[in-house]
Amino acid sequence: ADAKDVAALALLARLDGLLGNLAFAQDEATRALKLAPDDAGANLSQGMVHEFAGSSAQALPFYQRAVRAAAGQPDARLLLGNALMRQGDYAQAAEQYRQLMRILDGDVGAEARFAAAQAMAGQCSDALNEVNRRLVKRAQDGDLMQVFVRLASTCPAASADERSMALGDAQALSRQRPQAGEATSLARAQAANGRCDE
Repeated sequence: ADAKDVAALALLARLDGLLGNLAFAQDEATRALKLAPDDAGANLSQGMVHEFAGSSAQALPFYQRAVRAAAGQPDARLLLGNALMRQGDYAQAAEQYRQLMRILDGDVGAEARFAAAQAMAGQCSDALNEVNRRLVKRAQDGDLMQVFVRLASTCPAASADERSMALGDAQALSRQRPQAGEATSLARAQAANGRCDE
């Protein structure tokens, strides 16, 4: 109906990319960018097409442009943070995830990514403090509790009390939700508390 519909072209590029039609996806993303070089959706789609083609490095500048064009766009923040993590730029990734947490308040996925980026940037103590602060308000949030367990079990700066608390939380989570992720967290907590045989 409208060959110059930037949003439709950008969406079509993503869909074709997901389906493995990379030549079509690249053509559609290129057309969208030519029509609107500063459009957040067009830049985001071009970045995603590069990722579908296996080139995270080429995707990065398009994600950055998408964030500049629409600072509150969660997908742009997420994909930029993920690309920065893959490149080893953990501090910048943490900043993207911090903004993502602001946009998606209470989203455990964003909180977990932020904690992981901080830990990888050598700031696991700060990450642990942030998760502890959030747990005060959301003590029954099992997913956030699992983030705490993983951090407290692997962060060299965690106190003995935090490691012990992580073990108790991991045991409770494992009983409530007997899934692979909980078992892995429990094993980490046991190892962090010197119970490697268990």
